[in-house]
Amino acid sequence: MFYASATWHPPFFEAGVQPNDDILISRWISRVPLRLVSFHPADQCPDDPHSDRDQALRYVLENLPPAARAATTFLTKAFTRPVSEATAHHYRLSIAVAEACQLGTAFDGLLYPSAAMPSLAHNLALHPSLLDAGKLALQYVERLRVKQVGTESLHVHSLNFANHYDAHGRLHWLNQPGNWVLREGGTALPCGFTATRNPL
Repeated sequence: MFYASATWHPPFFEAGVQPNDDILISRWISRVPLRLVSFHPADQCPDDPHSDRDQALRYVLENLPPAARAATTFLTKAFTRPVSEATAHHYRLSIAVAEACQLGTAFDGLLYPSAAMPSLAHNLALHPSLLDAGKLALQYVERLRVKQVGTESLHVHSLNFANHYDAHGRLHWLNQPGNWVLREGGTALPCGFTATRNPL
């Protein structure tokens, strides 16, 4: 499977990063609409790092038609159950569900809530044939150093950035930090730099 997240923050929690860890985060775009299976209406519970995941899912599940509620609740719990090395066998149920959904033929992937975050964030399990078919394209890769990890927040420092690769798939690192874009509703503060000569 090709595991991804719908937003930027879940991979840090899924990987269990700690302060001073380095992590590579890649961003991909879909070139065509993807056929995804979701066990709850994802558009009714958008990703929100400040939400209570269980409360948001409970609200959506309670508003489903009664005929679909029990199966959806069971399947959602199967994908949001925390799994450790000692309980790796819990993955068997989610693997069986993915196989039953015929990923790669009937559907391109699964959309499900992150088990590693207390807030609502969606993960994706995509069939690797999407890459072979050119349905996904790499936009960039960024190397980050983790400074601080909170329950719902992270403090990271960008170290390097690559948005091109050659015919052999080797990344061309720019040897500079990545440029970040403010989210919708964000504000900008104009800044300037004046070179001065310090006396010896």
